[in-house]
Amino acid sequence: RLSILFTELDQSDTEATFRPIDMEDCQYSRSLSTRTLFLGMNATSGLLSIIGSSIVIFIILRGGQSKLSRLYNRLLLGISAIDVLYSIALGFSFIPSPQRDNCSFGKGNDLSCTTQGFFLILGLAVPGYIAMLSIYYLLTIVYSKNEEMITQKFEPFMHAYAVLP
Repeated sequence: RLSILFTELDQSDTEATFRPIDMEDCQYSRSLSTRTLFLGMNATSGLLSIIGSSIVIFIILRGGQSKLSRLYNRLLLGISAIDVLYSIALGFSFIPSPQRDNCSFGKGNDLSCTTQGFFLILGLAVPGYIAMLSIYYLLTIVYSKNEEMITQKFEPFMHAYAVLP
């Protein structure tokens, strides 16, 4: 158990002395303005990411079958769809976590915390999809493979590897 994580200036004395902070005392808890700023920054970055990924999804789906017939666009669609879900979970920040004691800031319950955790872990599929996009370019540019061959032989494995790391 790590009870001494930080030191704090004890201002009750005239001399500056340092004493350990016991996390169980909740003396290290952030102020309301700091928590609000933290939540606002998470919500803003999550919202911007949702907007950007939604635009990519809209452009791909608006193109109809001609856009969805390309493997490149399907991989981008996977990246964007998972990024929207991840950004929603990230934007909620600490709100879905349960408030276990006076030191925690959450407003949710165990189910909301687990749900948020699922979508945050699902967000790990984005780097997998980016790796698959890189493999797609490697196969088409360096090895001169056509898209039809890549789609038939590799696409199911590309999506499976990205989503199931």
